[in-house]
Amino acid sequence: MKKFVRICLFLILLLPIAFLSACGQVKYFIITANPSDSLLGSIDGIQDGALSEGSKVTLVAKEKRAETNPFICWVYNDNKIVSQEKSYTVTYKDSTQGNYTAVFSELNPQQMMYASITTISADLPDDIESLNVTLKSARNESGTTNYTNILSGSIQKDTPIETDKTNVVCFRDENGTYTYSFQMEIIINYSDGSQLTPYNFTFTNSINKELFENNLTYTLTAKDNTSKAEISVTFEKLSTSLFEK
Repeated sequence: MKKFVRICLFLILLLPIAFLSACGQVKYFIITANPSDSLLGSIDGIQDGALSEGSKVTLVAKEKRAETNPFICWVYNDNKIVSQEKSYTVTYKDSTQGNYTAVFSELNPQQMMYASITTISADLPDDIESLNVTLKSARNESGTTNYTNILSGSIQKDTPIETDKTNVVCFRDENGTYTYSFQMEIIINYSDGSQLTPYNFTFTNSINKELFENNLTYTLTAKDNTSKAEISVTFEKLSTSLFEK
């Protein structure tokens, strides 16, 4: 009888563990948000602390100077435009946790935060049909030479890569300002059908926000000695007209 009671008690203790294992552990994530400049706008809907997976939050950008400094877009983790709507709903999960910045149009070029990567082009020699490329960037102030992939595509003869303009670089945050170096992994596709295995090409010049002080766009250009092609990457300062073209 005592043995039977012990077995029953053991099963009673085991049931909650089995139930939790079957249901899976609840995951919690943190989502934060901030305006690009608190003088230009604010955000409603920010939730404090972590919320469980599947929860939703609606972030609303509020303009303080709508006529001169209108809302432009939401930028996720300082590298990706995710919405052009003032009201943006986010579902809590692993791929959405992080920080969202409400970007407002800036009249002062020294306050500039972001630039979008709009076009990647190359002046290809006659014997090259196309280049398969992956653009990478590294913050010079980070003290590392590790490059992070930004976007990939194929540059055809006389046909550049026209991006969706959602990939951005961040030049300024609360910690300071940044300069970027760029590298490109390249595969050459020759006109005769042959192919050259991947290699890395590094742009000589870096870019920073000062390059946009008097211009809306800036083009980074360099000659690749392997392909003999002149390769260019065009950046455009975030503005309300960015997606109108």
